[in-house]
Amino acid sequence: MDYKYIFDIIIYNDLEKMKRSRTEIIQTILDIVQEETNLTAVMYKSFISYSQLKKYLDLLEKNGLITVDKKKKIKITSKGELYLSTANKLSEMIEF
Repeated sequence: MDYKYIFDIIIYNDLEKMKRSRTEIIQTILDIVQEETNLTAVMYKSFISYSQLKKYLDLLEKNGLITVDKKKKIKITSKGELYLSTANKLSEMIEF
């Protein structure tokens, strides 16, 4: 039995119950791309659809927070790291 798959489903169901804000989704994506990765991995790890992912990646790339190379490998930039660090600190300040 593939327990990782079951665990992913449980997490996904929990995320579905709790609607995430745009900022939370951006933080999740930036956290994932701290190490260079591909579109599919980001989509599955962030639990968003391909169309949603494309919109977020376009936004993040346009604002200089990530780079996407010709092979569709995604990597956070130094500006993205600064954004993520700041957003994480703010999130910690208002944790529920």
